[in-house]
Amino acid sequence: MLLTPKHLPSQGKFIYNQPGLNVLPLTFRQIVNYMSHPEANDVLAYRKDLKLLEENGINLEFVSLLDADYLVYFMKSLTISDSLKYITTVTCPHCGEKIQTEIDTADFQFLDYEDSKVPSKITLGGKEYEIEVPTIADFIKCLDNYSRNNASLDLDHIKLLSVFKEYNQNPRIIEGEVLNVRGSDAGILLWLEGLLFDRVSPIKVQCPNCSGGGGQVSVSVNIDHINRTFFRDFMWNNPITEDQVHFKQICPDG
Repeated sequence: MLLTPKHLPSQGKFIYNQPGLNVLPLTFRQIVNYMSHPEANDVLAYRKDLKLLEENGINLEFVSLLDADYLVYFMKSLTISDSLKYITTVTCPHCGEKIQTEIDTADFQFLDYEDSKVPSKITLGGKEYEIEVPTIADFIKCLDNYSRNNASLDLDHIKLLSVFKEYNQNPRIIEGEVLNVRGSDAGILLWLEGLLFDRVSPIKVQCPNCSGGGGQVSVSVNIDHINRTFFRDFMWNNPITEDQVHFKQICPDG
């Protein structure tokens, strides 16, 4: 399915040399391989998702990291449902209740970016850093750099570090300087992270257990949860129906 720039969170402002992106569903072979070889952590699983985009014809050298989550979500949606709807399970953080809810791609609101609000430089600890939103290909280099030298992997940290233009040249130095800031500088990083990567409005689902006492307790379903659990949820909660598969009756001999 062809996505034009207006369909993307970046509105095409950060897509280079392409009129649009043709997103394809995964093949059966890719689905089986994906489910048969789970990754050890969320960071490696995210890398795997991004590489699947590349396997299916998306040139990651020309696509912004700002559109990555949307493209992964859209690719998986196309893979499991022509209607782009499916059922997922979320857990209430208050009581532990498992809640089934139907998700539609239209339910998630990916907020558009504005060029004027993305800074080109920020100052932390008196030092100025150049900021540049990377392509997905450059982000994968950052992810690999970070993974080689850190036992504890945090996807939010890696995304944030990737927008520092010098990171791939001096990863250890930038990590030490950026991730250890304090006070108002930490506030600047939180603002920058929210501006660039907290761009999806979560879906609200009512917990029947907590709301039974008269209160209205909402559970947020965020895009990270959906992308991580997509195929597992689909297999568990979306069984094949009789109108999809027909069995031939076999009569006994004689």
